[in-house]
This record gives sequence, C-alpha cells and structure tokens, in this order.
Amino acid sequence: MGCYPCTHCNKCGIFSVKAETRCANCGALRTPGTSICSKCGSKETVSRVVSSEKPKR
Repeated sequence: MGCYPCTHCNKCGIFSVKAETRCANCGALRTPGTSICSKCGSKETVSRVVSSEKPKR
C-alpha cells in the first residue's frame, strides 16, 4: 500500500481525544461557559475522555 498525505481529518484519533466536562457532584454534562451546574448548583467540574476507542472506517 502506498503512502498518502494526511489531511488531519482525525479519523484515526491520533491528533486529539474528545473530552466532555461534567459536574463533579452529580455527573451532569456541563455547558461551556456556565459557572455552576444547572442540576445541583455545584461549581466543581471533571473532564473525562468520551471514548478512547478509535472510530471505525
């Protein structure tokens, strides 16, 4: 198989991982730019990787 130039589509997952920010208290998904959780009012957040699995082609 020949080599081809990469266009950085990230289908292979090598360039970055997708993460989401959740409330550290109740686990609700946090909207970017909000200072408190809409469900429980907590200010603490946790970032988690959404999937470490590479996308299937």
